[in-house]
Amino acid sequence: MWLRSLTVLACLLTAAILLTGCSAVNWQHDYEALPSHRAAEDRPPSPAADEPDAAQRARMAADIDRAVGLIAQLEYAHAGAILRRLALKLASDPNAPRAGEVWFWLGYCCEKQGLPAEARKHYVHVLEQYPRRPAAVQASRRLGILNARKRPGQSAEE
Repeated sequence: MWLRSLTVLACLLTAAILLTGCSAVNWQHDYEALPSHRAAEDRPPSPAADEPDAAQRARMAADIDRAVGLIAQLEYAHAGAILRRLALKLASDPNAPRAGEVWFWLGYCCEKQGLPAEARKHYVHVLEQYPRRPAAVQASRRLGILNARKRPGQSAEE
């Protein structure tokens, strides 16, 4: 039992480190200060939206938080399912404030489920689409770890 508790604690610490980048800086405060984040908030709601923009974003934030909680419990498949659903929604709102987080955590879930090629795809997506967001720093780190684990002769696409 203590081994499981230690594993969950290690996962929680890893998630905290990934989100903070090993610094004592309030990442959410830094996230709010980014120009790309502010620009996304200032744009008008998507015409395809069925409900008010604020309510949609609040629901998305709650779903992201729920997925991260599942990741902390090592429930990667369940968290990945939630994140995939959110990623589909982002097709109509790619500049949502926490879009980079969704794609990063989806990549992380894929990585933990033994799907390195899919994880790389999601990390690269974060780097290309959300380069100024905190998730890009974390995606770059995870991509470096994945690339360091490659077997000799294995291409980056595998």
